[in-house]
Amino acid sequence: MQFISSNKSALFIALILITGLCFGQSKDRSKPPVPTNGQQHQNEGNRKEAKIKGPQTNPLKTPVTIEGPVTEVRQLSADEQAEKAQEKSKDVWNKFIDDVLLSPQQWINVGLLILAGLAARYSYGAYKATKEQVKIANEQFLLEKIALSVATSPKLSVDAVRAANFYVGMEPVFFVKVLNSGPAVAEAVKVSIRVESGVGGSKYTSDDQIMTVPANSSREYPIRWPMELTQAALDGFSSSGLEVKGNFEYGGKSESYCYKYYPWKGTRPEGVPQFIPCKFNPRLTLLVPIGGVESTSAVGTLTPIQSKAPPDT
Repeated sequence: MQFISSNKSALFIALILITGLCFGQSKDRSKPPVPTNGQQHQNEGNRKEAKIKGPQTNPLKTPVTIEGPVTEVRQLSADEQAEKAQEKSKDVWNKFIDDVLLSPQQWINVGLLILAGLAARYSYGAYKATKEQVKIANEQFLLEKIALSVATSPKLSVDAVRAANFYVGMEPVFFVKVLNSGPAVAEAVKVSIRVESGVGGSKYTSDDQIMTVPANSSREYPIRWPMELTQAALDGFSSSGLEVKGNFEYGGKSESYCYKYYPWKGTRPEGVPQFIPCKFNPRLTLLVPIGGVESTSAVGTLTPIQSKAPPDT
């Protein structure tokens, strides 16, 4: 036990000595080195040289003695500055040639840039072509939709107007024929009918009649004259006119119609309608050839118009 304790004491003393030595060395390294006599003289000379460098001024213009090395600074002339700038530009251009034009890596980058530009151009062309195809497809779809709507929708129009019992002493009845030339049934069609003349007329109190017109078919809808027809009224129709008019509405669209009485002397030939569209003008102009002159007549007045004589027969 005594041997072990003595060894422990020896080890503890050795650790203390080693720690002291290490601390002393680190303290010595932290101190700045002390210059020798030669180094001191050299440092003083350097400081003197540093002090005398740069422009020196002598406001009193007295002789001054400068010890130590003196550096002379001379300003370059304009030609020398231009030549120096030209040399620098040549150096820059040579560096550009070496680093950019003659560098394989730069040529690879240029090639990649060209490929990227071509790819972008191709992509833009493909985008424009796709956009144009989409536009054409949309227009085609719209046209097909319109064609389908037309092919599956009713198509209504007023085909004709006629009269029954249109004689003196009778109560005439007028019929409006509504035609559906479409492939679909037209339901809930609103039709209004009026009879107007200089001697009177009639219309339905409710104004609009709700009707159904089958596909590819027609329907006639009547309206009565409010009194017996007299000769005076019949003659008045020939002079002042008689009109059957109104409108029909379907699918939010309304279309008007108008037919007028077409008088005829004597027996009316087959195929000549009693009523014609109001926009139709039945007034005639008579053409009467007289020798080499062709004359026109309207309401009994002849107006000569010079024309070529008919060939001899």
